[in-house]
Amino acid sequence: MATVSAGKKSSRETRDHKYVKLRRLLDEYIEQGNVGDPLPSFSRMLSDLNVSQWVADRALQDLVAAGKIVRINGKGVFISERAKQKTVALVFGDHVDRVMSGPYPRILMNACREHALENNLRLVTFFGVPQSEAEADEDPNFHDLAKALRGKEIDGIFFGGFKKSSGQLTWLTSHGAPVVSSDALPSSRGSSAYVSFDVDWRELVRMGVDALARQSCRDIAFIGNYHHGDLRAKGANPDIAYFQEAMQEHGVVCNPEWIWDPREYISMGGRSMVSEAEAEGFQAMSELWRTLNAQGRRLDGVVVTDDFLTRGCLSAAFKLGLRLNEDFKIATHANKGSDALHRFEDDLSIMEVDASEMADAMIQTLTLMMRGKPYEAEQVFKPRLKLPFESPSRHEYRNAGQRTPA
Repeated sequence: MATVSAGKKSSRETRDHKYVKLRRLLDEYIEQGNVGDPLPSFSRMLSDLNVSQWVADRALQDLVAAGKIVRINGKGVFISERAKQKTVALVFGDHVDRVMSGPYPRILMNACREHALENNLRLVTFFGVPQSEAEADEDPNFHDLAKALRGKEIDGIFFGGFKKSSGQLTWLTSHGAPVVSSDALPSSRGSSAYVSFDVDWRELVRMGVDALARQSCRDIAFIGNYHHGDLRAKGANPDIAYFQEAMQEHGVVCNPEWIWDPREYISMGGRSMVSEAEAEGFQAMSELWRTLNAQGRRLDGVVVTDDFLTRGCLSAAFKLGLRLNEDFKIATHANKGSDALHRFEDDLSIMEVDASEMADAMIQTLTLMMRGKPYEAEQVFKPRLKLPFESPSRHEYRNAGQRTPA
């Protein structure tokens, strides 16, 4: 029995090897040809390449499904218009429900759609990325993306982020298509197929501390999430170091207990908050306030690195009976155009990043990469500071429409 199984496996591996070889040759032929050019006939493929009709049929069926060729009865097989049209994939690292909870994905999707229409590109979108070939084969959620990459159906990738990791990026770049990413993931730096676009988090955090210090805040806390992929698992958050550095520059004591660690977040299942980040902000603000009360201190300023975290902080403050700009102040990061902090914009120091500007730069760089032209390997975007009016908060929490956990 063992001999028979080995023979079957060997036969299957031989067919797969011949299929891969045939697909590679056909892809090269299509790449070098023009729209309407005929492909080699069945008989020529079977004889010249020593492949079975089953292998040839499978290769042609897959090329038809990918839109690279068209079959016309009685005439033959020809290179299609789509074969000469470049395909760009917008890929997010997490499930669609989590990804679409914030404004940035919509900004990136709209920018990609406009660019695709203007430049005759085909745009496809995927949610979720495996970290290995084994995971891609085991999980059905990854099959479509894996098939498209393995079949060389994707010419360039926007890696839009959301719980993305270096493992995911390594898997994406291993298939040869150029990748631009909205975060810098250290393990893939130096890859000729990868360009990172990131916010200057050091400048952003420093800007937040500066803004609060100018408003006479001295007991300043920090609430941050992890912007750098799988660093969360490793317990390293560079934003915390940036915060400590900025506090030292202002001669303000930085108490480690006033830095909230997201690894201690207890998931609330998403039932009581708009997003998980909002729930994190609620928990962070609640815990920090309890910590300072136990020390007999009053928190007068908070630097927050995410607008949805800030929503959660505001909800917690309302429950604690705190008044924004009277009892405490917030300096927060937010993307331009985000409505996460609607009706609070004039009461917050906002380190604003233009997500549309970043998306446009990513698109332009990916276009250069797909054409084989030179490009910058790393690009950093600096935020712009928007200070609040010098007056008490003009809005009450009960009008903000915030929800608090039961």
